[in-house]
Amino acid sequence: MDAFSALALTVVLSGAALYALYWVVRRGVADGIRDVRGASGDSPASDRVVE
Repeated sequence: MDAFSALALTVVLSGAALYALYWVVRRGVADGIRDVRGASGDSPASDRVVE
């Protein structure tokens, strides 16, 4: 494997790993937000102002 191929493989694998990490963090944050909303009794519907 020449240097260019090795560099390209490293870039592609790094990109895939970072993308997977992004989704893991995103799902964790979304689950955390749902937990907090559930624990405090808040829901998106209760944020609306009814006149």
